[in-house]
Amino acid sequence: MRILYITDTICDCKQKFINMDYGVVRSAKLTFKGDNRSHKSKKKKKEKRKRPHSDGSGEDKPSSSDGIKGWKIAHDILDLRGCVAIRWSDGRFVGARNSGAVELWTSEDDPAPEPAQMFTLLRASDNQLAIKTGYGKFISPEGVDCKLRAVTEAVGLLEQWQPVFQDGKTALLSGAKNNFVTACRGELFASVSTVKGDNETCEFLYEASGTEDQEAIKKSKIADPRKIARKAGLSKDRIRELEAKGESLYEAILDHRAKGKSDKFCK
Repeated sequence: MRILYITDTICDCKQKFINMDYGVVRSAKLTFKGDNRSHKSKKKKKEKRKRPHSDGSGEDKPSSSDGIKGWKIAHDILDLRGCVAIRWSDGRFVGARNSGAVELWTSEDDPAPEPAQMFTLLRASDNQLAIKTGYGKFISPEGVDCKLRAVTEAVGLLEQWQPVFQDGKTALLSGAKNNFVTACRGELFASVSTVKGDNETCEFLYEASGTEDQEAIKKSKIADPRKIARKAGLSKDRIRELEAKGESLYEAILDHRAKGKSDKFCK
């Protein structure tokens, strides 16, 4: 009788197992040591190719700058605001010396840019900017070789630059020379007509702030040239007249200062 009871119990268990809802059972292929897992490696490779700042919607979003705390990579001219840094493709930052030299270097102790590698941007036009160093000088191409220097104290045509964002890469175009900036032995030259490779590509970094209102950022991202012109002494009527003619406000400021003999660096 005992043997018969055990047999009936086993049969009941088998029947219950057969009647289970197999829809809730997760099927998986058995894998053994030495099996080819190429399909998994392909999936991982595809995931690695995805850009960190893309959410799949086709729109690029500002991403963190490779672990540099407090800084983000700019992907549009609207991202450029406040204090910025320029990192070349080899990882070195653009910096300005007190002598006026503009060079590439990096610190071994800290991956973040140094104070001498931080710049303030002024709007020269809708898509062109002037780059001001911590010493109060503006970067411009100088000499026959168009080597970048920071020696002028006012903004003219030579001091105007256009960051070009395309295909996930950024290059810096000189508004006066219509040439791209290229790196050579730690120095920078506005001397090439096309972007050929890594020597001409860079990244603009801006200080990150998670509490700022985005609309306010876009309105005040870069200094307003009208305010600068009014502070320089130009009247509102004169500013409107220049804008109607499409003339540069900064050129008008230079002319105004030259006539008043208030700046020996003008002209």
